Amino acid sequence: MVQYQGTFGPMTAIGHWSFGERSGTFAAGSAYGAGLSYSSGPLGLAAAYDEVKTLNTAQAAGTSGSNDYGRDMRATVGASYRLGPVKMVAGYRWGNSVAPATGTPTLLPHRDDMYWLGVNWDATAALRLSLAYYYDDIKSATIGGVKTNPKNPQQYLAMADYSLSKRTDVFF
Repeated sequence: MVQYQGTFGPMTAIGHWSFGERSGTFAAGSAYGAGLSYSSGPLGLAAAYDEVKTLNTAQAAGTSGSNDYGRDMRATVGASYRLGPVKMVAGYRWGNSVAPATGTPTLLPHRDDMYWLGVNWDATAALRLSLAYYYDDIKSATIGGVKTNPKNPQQYLAMADYSLSKRTDVFF
């Protein structure tokens, strides 16, 4: 993997490229991405894009020399705002996974939009309490060659994290 990160005042830029995992090609199994964040005072903003060239199952097992690959693409934007010991976060992630033209994909082809909201409260220097909600709006998925619109998963999170030291914490 080759990675670059640079900080320019309140802006941070990052980019990466990972080489493919198949001999004879740098593309199949490779990944690349870029992100930009801004942080000033209580406000934080970020955006990123990431793409992975996915293999079909025969390629992943090493039984096919085909250079056909799928694409798993993600774009994300997020924001945070801190009011004293409370930090609020929100974000959106666009996702699109496209199967290789041949063979069985290793990743389920789908198109989705994910949204999340959260809040962290630093109750004490050692105790952080967090609440979050995640919703994944799956537009379509291809399962066994059949295009479908499955149920949209959602997740609720409540967490308490207590720091015993700089490197050790317990959470539930």
